[in-house]
Amino acid sequence: MKYNTAILIFANSAKTEGINKPFKQSAQLFEALNTNIIAKAKQTNLPYYLISEAQQVGNSFGERFTNAIQNVFNKGFENVITIGNDTPHLQAKHIQKAY
Repeated sequence: MKYNTAILIFANSAKTEGINKPFKQSAQLFEALNTNIIAKAKQTNLPYYLISEAQQVGNSFGERFTNAIQNVFNKGFENVITIGNDTPHLQAKHIQKAY
């Protein structure tokens, strides 16, 4: 099935988040958050792309975020739903509703 909509998960790796937010067990927390949001994206059956700091291009958050969105559009999609790992209450049904 060809979709015209894809999900962009814009989130740093757990290792980078652990360095940027150095509190006890931060890397483990962000690993769980990343795993959780990927699982939610998979449940929608929509194509999804995880763009972490390794793939991000730009000097500011805005540049990196804009370039990540453009990267997904460049794959041929007409719509992009962007999500992060910082919304643990987000459910697959919410993403489906946005779709």
